[in-house]
Amino acid sequence: MSINSSETERTPQQIAAIQAAKRLAKQLIEEKPEIADDYRSGLNQGEIVKKYSIDEVAQTTRVARTAVCEALKELIDEEERAKLAKTVARRNGEECFAQGKGVHGMDAEKRRVISSRAAQLLVRDKLGMFAWSKKQQRAHGESLREREIGIHALSIEQRRQIGRTLYEKKLGIFAQTTEELSANGRKARDMGVGVHAMTFKERSELARRNMADRKGVTALSTEELREIGKRVHEERKGIHALTHEEHVAHGKKSHAIGAGIHSLSPEEKKIASQKAAISRGQVPWENHTFDPETGLDEHHYCLRLLADPKFQIQRDNKTLTRLTAIAQELNRVFHEGRQVRTKKGISMFKIQRANRE
Repeated sequence: MSINSSETERTPQQIAAIQAAKRLAKQLIEEKPEIADDYRSGLNQGEIVKKYSIDEVAQTTRVARTAVCEALKELIDEEERAKLAKTVARRNGEECFAQGKGVHGMDAEKRRVISSRAAQLLVRDKLGMFAWSKKQQRAHGESLREREIGIHALSIEQRRQIGRTLYEKKLGIFAQTTEELSANGRKARDMGVGVHAMTFKERSELARRNMADRKGVTALSTEELREIGKRVHEERKGIHALTHEEHVAHGKKSHAIGAGIHSLSPEEKKIASQKAAISRGQVPWENHTFDPETGLDEHHYCLRLLADPKFQIQRDNKTLTRLTAIAQELNRVFHEGRQVRTKKGISMFKIQRANRE
């Protein structure tokens, strides 16, 4: 029962109940202001109703709870009430979890079946958030994030711990097979739910914002990302479950719609490549360091060495490049002898240069 709902949507019984709740709320404010301290101590509305037997003077328990809720709005300011609500909600959730009540008393399969069935009904009948427009859904999400409600109230470490627990116990999406995950992903895409309801530009903006706020995978270190990547690869999940043909088809599709790296300009690709090299502890070619003797940077000095006959050998009527010698020369001139450039690196440099030409 919502006191703030439109009067045109109320039945006579609801109107009478709301009026009774308002009268009772006023009485509680005058006679039982201590319910504010009870709420601050951790009692929820239902427990306050029981403590003072408020349901005995109300028409129903629901009216009593509504009256308590309305009284608390007057006795406690909005900011404090919002903080207390999170504390009470978290405590209630922990108690339900500890006692195995509700969804916490079900096994993973039963939860999944019920959740799937409920979601299908909501989508079919356009109920709840599925009745909202995309704009309303985004506004709601932003509101939750700003008010730090639900997962937004958790620290990054708490979220990681929840994720690790779900993974170790094979709960939630971790209980699904690759085929089930793929099917659910396609279903979400076809329904235009979640990220699939966003344009590519909106998804890119969300990713940039998460990166700036150090959220999601952007909060992980390079080592953590590598570890996750190795594990996903070993378990053949996500893109690692695709065949070569599926990889190629996916790449072509991404290229056609300008997704991912294909949305970047040449300059943005270069910057991304440099950042990737730095994250691996490598030195990008574009970090120009000039050699006072030659007046060249490393990039152009390497080009000179590749064309220098001294760094070429003839074998079976073929001209081969002494890649190791070039790497050693670059390390001597630009990196104080450290093994920064390698034979493989020079080979890749040569191939990339040839492709550009």
